[in-house]
Amino acid sequence: MMNLHIEVQRRNLENTLGKLEWLLARSGQANRRYSRAQMEAFSYLRDSFRARLKDINANG
Repeated sequence: MMNLHIEVQRRNLENTLGKLEWLLARSGQANRRYSRAQMEAFSYLRDSFRARLKDINANG
């Protein structure tokens, strides 16, 4: 049961991380539609999700 929970967490983190990476790449191409503060927030979230995914992979 625990392995299933970890796998679901991992999949959710990967999906969210993928969306954040897409958003950052897309916004960089869109002539800066987003403000610098928004871009920094997206980057912070991306890095946070990367760290969480790394922790799950190390512990799982």
